[in-house]
Amino acid sequence: MAIVLAIVGMMSGYAIRYNNVAATRQCVAQTQQKLIDIRSALEQHVARFERYPLPAGRSYNATHVQAGREASGPYDTAIDRIAGPPPVLIGGVPYSALNLGPDAARDCWGNKFTYAVTQPLTDASEFPKSANQGGIIVRTGTLSAPSPVIDDAAYVLLSHGESALGASPHNWGGTKRNCNTEWLNPAIRRADKENCDTYNAVFFTNNLQDGDVEEYFFDDILIYASKPNIVKEEEPPPAETSCNAGMVTWGGNCAAPALITLLGLSVTLTNTNSGYTGVALSTCHPNGTRITLGTCLPIGTCTAPSPRGGLPVVLLTGISMDFGMGVCKKYSCCTGVVKVQNIFPCPLLDLPGIAQCS
Repeated sequence: MAIVLAIVGMMSGYAIRYNNVAATRQCVAQTQQKLIDIRSALEQHVARFERYPLPAGRSYNATHVQAGREASGPYDTAIDRIAGPPPVLIGGVPYSALNLGPDAARDCWGNKFTYAVTQPLTDASEFPKSANQGGIIVRTGTLSAPSPVIDDAAYVLLSHGESALGASPHNWGGTKRNCNTEWLNPAIRRADKENCDTYNAVFFTNNLQDGDVEEYFFDDILIYASKPNIVKEEEPPPAETSCNAGMVTWGGNCAAPALITLLGLSVTLTNTNSGYTGVALSTCHPNGTRITLGTCLPIGTCTAPSPRGGLPVVLLTGISMDFGMGVCKKYSCCTGVVKVQNIFPCPLLDLPGIAQCS
């Protein structure tokens, strides 16, 4: 019986340990995916606004009006500022500015993510011209034997892991939390204490290790990025809202003043050139161009004997008259002279028309 109980105890211990390991792995995977989603939202924000958002304060509970909002500026007391050059700002994820929900800004263990960002890269007037890719230093290894990863990260995002050293619970509403006390204590040799102090812009990333030896313990999850090179797409020119012309022409010696015409609308124009007459319709098209159509004629008349006798025929320049009912002739007024031609078939009525003067 004692042997059986011992075996059962051993199996139960293994089962508990296995379940704990499985739960930790699942938590790590969920937290890593959340950090990846935040990174994607940050890069979209940069592409749109040409700056990174300021951190949010980590001391606001979920119902506070400032929860998840960007700090008011780099000197907002709700966030921490590490003097540069360049300065680095540390706070929470500004999920409101990233169009994310509150749940996106906390890890699987219920603590707020930390977001540290290079201050000049949060300023739209500084970001495009900044030659500095970032001011954050990322290391790996141990405190006593660090190895460089990157010296100019633009930002870091991190979870303080299951141990939650220096972390703020997701509904924390008290004073700002950090691990400055642990950072100052040389007896604490954990590398992850570099990720929650407010004394420098150094962060550590490592493989997760439970670390029977404290120096090798590490349970933070961190991702980082350098400033991207943004090629901003040129915006298309704004569509014209009107067509405006002081003088519109629609043929030789045909011109008239035109008012501003809104898109899709037309205005009737009357020729004002000396010695000419005519009417045209000028339309403003959606691409901002104006198209004018109409008839413009020299002012003048032609006089000729009527083919039927009686009063003479008087025609305006550019106008013709078809005489039917057995006459079968076209009289056209061209440059002051009547042009006469026979026509066939003979029209049944006298009909006015446009002269063919060529």
